[in-house]
Amino acid sequence: MLHAIREFRPTYFPAVPTIFVSLLNHPRLQEYGLEKVRTFNTGAAPCPVEVIEQFERATGRTLSEGYGLSETSPVTHTTRSSASASLAPSACRCRTRT
Repeated sequence: MLHAIREFRPTYFPAVPTIFVSLLNHPRLQEYGLEKVRTFNTGAAPCPVEVIEQFERATGRTLSEGYGLSETSPVTHTTRSSASASLAPSACRCRTRT
């Protein structure tokens, strides 16, 4: 995956939390051009705050966490950053209670 990031230079990178854990465990993570990616997003399972914070320190980029359901097409909410545990405004103009 890191070779593909370096070769194709995506600007958006969505992945499950396990992928971000794997990236963090790579000994040469800094050599693959992650600074070219503008947006990192995780979802499909809860991402530990420790993983989000470690990833943000390692890359200098925000790792947002999304929530959604396949029947909502698919993302309904996303976090703004790891600094806030609250959800950002909904992505679908629906009412939200937290």
